Amino acid sequence: MKLSKMNFFQILFFTAEEKRRVMAKHIRDLEAELDEERKQKTAAFNTKKKMEGDLKDLESQLEMSNKMKEDALKQMRKLQVAILYI
Repeated sequence: MKLSKMNFFQILFFTAEEKRRVMAKHIRDLEAELDEERKQKTAAFNTKKKMEGDLKDLESQLEMSNKMKEDALKQMRKLQVAILYI
């Protein structure tokens, strides 16, 4: 009887230890996955910030181009009027 109880407790201990190992591995896997997601989120955030900066630069260039176009159109109209009076 004593031997039977001892075997029972050994099996119980082994089962609990195996469950603990499986759960510990699962936790490590989840932590690795979480870490990877954090890295991806950081990379996406950095890319977003870079793209926002690029967009601002492009908007600024567009604004400058439009201003130059308007100035060129004004100059062209002045020249057209001057040509008419020649």
